[in-house]
Amino acid sequence: MKEKIEEIRKSANEAIEKIVDLQELQELKVRLLGKKSELSGLLKGLGAVCPEERPKVGAWVNEARTGIEERINEAEKIFKEKAMAAKLEKE
Repeated sequence: MKEKIEEIRKSANEAIEKIVDLQELQELKVRLLGKKSELSGLLKGLGAVCPEERPKVGAWVNEARTGIEERINEAEKIFKEKAMAAKLEKE
């Protein structure tokens, strides 16, 4: 399970690196963190995990979600700063 979560995190980081504009970033955010995302699916599937493992698996998923959210927020900030700089330069 941990390998699957790490794989999701790695592919999310790679996808974030390839984003070129804010709209794409928002679409990626929905795909990675939305209700139908792989991470949400893992959380919904916690019932199938043995009771002793649930806290660990839940913590791993939440940690991955937090890490992805932070990366997306950083990228969003960079895109907004670039847009503002371009706007100021234009004026």
